[in-house]
Amino acid sequence: MRVLLIGSRNGSDPGYLCRLQRQAAAAGSQVTLLADCPDPLRDLALDAGDILTQPSPHEGLGLACVEGMRHALPVVATDTDGLREVVTAHTGILTDTADPCGYAVALARLATDPGLRDRLGQAGRRRAAETFGIDQCARRTLDVYREAIRLRTAGAA
Repeated sequence: MRVLLIGSRNGSDPGYLCRLQRQAAAAGSQVTLLADCPDPLRDLALDAGDILTQPSPHEGLGLACVEGMRHALPVVATDTDGLREVVTAHTGILTDTADPCGYAVALARLATDPGLRDRLGQAGRRRAAETFGIDQCARRTLDVYREAIRLRTAGAA
């Protein structure tokens, strides 16, 4: 098994990145850490992956999960409000990072069941396109502006 950690240093704790780098180096060739990699490299890595995991206990939306789902990766993520908006029972497994054994069981379940990985991954790809695609986001943003204009116009009358 190989683990590829992909992330951004944007706004993150530099000490945390140093700890991750030391832990990745201690794990040898089984763990690779890519910090601030360009989007095309990230996309190649996601295309080559089997599972995406987002163990963050504080996540506003979970863009990494959306990106993984775009690449048909099933997701194991922390059960938080923001990640619940992205990951469903049809696209992945939500679990508790405070329960490392439970998190490991969720990862092992996907690692050992290629059919489940495929079903969740394909459902994730559809959900990412239908819910988080640029067309849908632009349409919803326009809807909000239209409603704001309607309310302002109605209030002025």
